Amino acid sequence: MISKLLFIPRAAADIIKVLLHTNISFAERWDVAKAIGKIKIVSLSKKLNEQFVFRLGKWKINCLYNSHIGFLVKEIFVEEVYGLKKKTEIFKILDLGSNIGLSIAYFKMRFPDATLEAYEPDKNSFKLLRKNCIDNDWKDVLIIEKAVSDENGFLFVEAQEEKASVNSNFSTAGKDESEKVIAIAISEILHQNFDIIKMDIEGGEWRIFKIIIEHQLIPKANNWFVEFHQIEKNKKQFEEILNCFQQNGYSREERKEVIYFYKNI
Repeated sequence: MISKLLFIPRAAADIIKVLLHTNISFAERWDVAKAIGKIKIVSLSKKLNEQFVFRLGKWKINCLYNSHIGFLVKEIFVEEVYGLKKKTEIFKILDLGSNIGLSIAYFKMRFPDATLEAYEPDKNSFKLLRKNCIDNDWKDVLIIEKAVSDENGFLFVEAQEEKASVNSNFSTAGKDESEKVIAIAISEILHQNFDIIKMDIEGGEWRIFKIIIEHQLIPKANNWFVEFHQIEKNKKQFEEILNCFQQNGYSREERKEVIYFYKNI
């Protein structure tokens, strides 16, 4: 009962916070505020993992309701955790862990002429990702239903309560064949250069960065957005990764859970 009484002031506070941000235009703030308002209203009636639709400006976003969706919208579109340090032409983007496509929607808003290569192995997320690409007519987005790892093979989905609108965890061992997904080696993807690489793969980054460092693949993009998980558990490797970026002439900036590495050119 108390939570319902507090719903309106809390929702209003969240919307006002969005409108007060100055790093994006008022029109963009208004679009995000309307999306947040819709998500807040949906939270009163929708059950966990129930599908619904909201709009972000001209984009139509299909998703499953969960506790993270509003946070992700604010983080990506208001706080711009994937925003570039300085204006530059962007032609090619690699998105590792695309989920339902919120990051793609952001990149297409900021870089409408860029082509994207997007990987998402979770079947629930990929279904919504594909629908979002079709509904928004993102013809220059190549979506691939595979995990990205240190080598070709298979990974296993770990059980989780909230589906699709949060990234799934994957492990190298498992017994349930129905939860097995195809994995592609990062070295096969990074035979080409990208202007931006975004990586949010729920702990799989540690396996991938071993190969990236071993094969000296960091210079394959001037801009990297990486979300690292369980840093304390992987502290030694984390320091090695930071040092490798620095040695290759990159600066870094922490943005919430995302670290932005950018080339000083």
